[in-house]
Amino acid sequence: MGNKNNRRYVQRFLELHQKKQVIVKVKVFVQSVVQEFDLNNILIKASVRRFINNSELEKQYHELLNDNWWHAMQHGIGLIGNLFPYMYKNNIKRVYVPSTLKKDTKVICASNAEIVEALKCADMEVKYDEEISN
Repeated sequence: MGNKNNRRYVQRFLELHQKKQVIVKVKVFVQSVVQEFDLNNILIKASVRRFINNSELEKQYHELLNDNWWHAMQHGIGLIGNLFPYMYKNNIKRVYVPSTLKKDTKVICASNAEIVEALKCADMEVKYDEEISN
């Protein structure tokens, strides 16, 4: 029994280590972009997948979306939902977000302009910026 638990512990440790390496690479890349374009940068760390029941949402919406919940809806909602408190605190009324999709792409995806621009909070809004997309 102990041996099996040890293997699971080691496997989990390696998975977490791999994730941390990816996060470090992303942070380094983002910092290089920030420096190159003389931008300000903040890091918002959130556990968006921990407070939703992803498997239940998959069951309920997979047929309707013809896609998985995370790709079709949640990753965009999670990103933008985390922006609103920061925007409110700093009196920012509008932010522009890029996407991997062109504005006229007819794919259900949380990066779709229709979904991005539908999300509003108080008098704050998010705009899809096609010029910085792709």
